[in-house]
Amino acid sequence: MYKPVKFIIFDLDGTLLDTERLFLEAYRVLLERYGKLFPEDVQRKCIGKSKQDLHTYLIQEYGFDKTIDELANEGAAIQKEILQSETIEIMPGAQKFVSHMSINRIPMGIATASPRSRVREVTSYHAEFFQLFDHIITAPEEGVRSKPHPDIFLISARRFDDDPDPNDFLVFEDTPTGVSAAVAAGMQVVMIPHYLIPKEQTLQATKVITSFHDFDPEEFGLPPYENRPEEYTESIMLTVMSELLESYNCKYTNEVRIKVMGRLLRDVYDIFVEELDIPVSFEVFCRDRLALYNKYMTNIQLMPGAEWLINWLYEREVPMAVATSSTREEVNKKIQNYQELFKKMNHITTADEVKRGKPWPDMFLLCASKFPLMPSPKEVVVIEDALAGVEAARAAGMQVVWIVDKSITDVQKRKATKTISCLIDFDPKEFSLARAHLP
Repeated sequence: MYKPVKFIIFDLDGTLLDTERLFLEAYRVLLERYGKLFPEDVQRKCIGKSKQDLHTYLIQEYGFDKTIDELANEGAAIQKEILQSETIEIMPGAQKFVSHMSINRIPMGIATASPRSRVREVTSYHAEFFQLFDHIITAPEEGVRSKPHPDIFLISARRFDDDPDPNDFLVFEDTPTGVSAAVAAGMQVVMIPHYLIPKEQTLQATKVITSFHDFDPEEFGLPPYENRPEEYTESIMLTVMSELLESYNCKYTNEVRIKVMGRLLRDVYDIFVEELDIPVSFEVFCRDRLALYNKYMTNIQLMPGAEWLINWLYEREVPMAVATSSTREEVNKKIQNYQELFKKMNHITTADEVKRGKPWPDMFLLCASKFPLMPSPKEVVVIEDALAGVEAARAAGMQVVWIVDKSITDVQKRKATKTISCLIDFDPKEFSLARAHLP
């Protein structure tokens, strides 16, 4: 019914972030100061307009003796006051959907009519979330016509590699003007309308849903939810650590996350003390972490491409092993649903077996020494997803393929022999692991 897509562009306000509610409240307060009402029919006409169009409309509707900038500045000041006491939330289901698309390497951008200064302000509440996007395009900064003109979506499309065709895009919008802009750009558009938007103003959309929870990615040829992003181990650990640190009134920033990924638990604790000054002992930290770990670590899924790669290497008798900073008890819990697959590994080396964890080379050297033929480090290739693990592999004298996310800098990427987006992109032939042709 719908055409398959390869790229996604999102509107920001009202689509990804619940800002429309705060926006409408700010202008209700503004109008109230002048003894004016803000009925739903007027609110409906305000949603989705650019700064210029919005304040032009309000001046005409209410007869304000003010310039556009004067009225806009007054509205912005009230919104800033409201934001001091309220938090901007991510729209229902958006976190899950965007994380799932990011894990499956679907390129994503944001196209908004808001000025860059406001975008920085509203996205600062969820900095980690917005690192999942390739870019954020703002109409004022680009100097282009706002929605319903297609300019902002066409510019966003051109920011992706290889100059993709508009037919390859899916847009998510919440307003009729945004939908019109996407259609004018030649793109399919899913509308998540505000409750004030009447049904007749949603008819131009390719599909209408009430929230991201209602969206089925498979309808547009996107990766299905069968392996949910929240069930991959790193996603689970992100949730565990975020909740744990929040209970200590600390924030799990991306910078800290990169530092602790792949390390032994004691090292993780030491980094948290040094970087965040967490106010608990190591024993309490371990107890609290274990409680959250057991809560979330219940139905772990394999990362995309893992099962295929393990089976492919096993069929060609390529020796394989696991070297992990998890304890043996944690490993057993993680792989309990994949016993047959992990039997194809020669062995598993865990945190219990070494005194120094990654980025020290000890774990990889010990793991390699367990292979029957005792390979030299140069004959071993490591596949890692953590900076500490990459540094450990290089310190061991081994080649290392790094599965990177968008938060890793180009300078950091140089530490690896090769970087890839996911295991699906790994080609064993590049490392002479087998001479047979890849399927």
